[in-house]
Amino acid sequence: MKLSLACVVLAAVSLVSAAEFAFTEPKLNATYHPGDTVKIQWHDYDGTKPTASLWLGTGQRALHWHPYKIIANLTEPFPTSYTWSIPKNFKKQRYYLVITNQTPYQPKSDYFFVA
Repeated sequence: MKLSLACVVLAAVSLVSAAEFAFTEPKLNATYHPGDTVKIQWHDYDGTKPTASLWLGTGQRALHWHPYKIIANLTEPFPTSYTWSIPKNFKKQRYYLVITNQTPYQPKSDYFFVA
């Protein structure tokens, strides 16, 4: 079976447009401590969102993820990073980040730890 270059390009564009966001920081298994400042970064493939929220999740990174705490409400002009100060009394465990907006796709970061 032969695939045309146009089909391959169309498939790649569809994946990127469906993704909308991709986290670049924090890296997988990064470890932070209460009181640390963390620079959270992502790539915004779409750039057309008026608002979104940045959440911490716990448990499994699945379709039905477990929200733990909202850490930011993002508005236009839509940023591609956020600096978060981990509270001194923050629960020590494994987390991931989720950007939520009005679309069904909610990208999740790699797991990281607060230790």
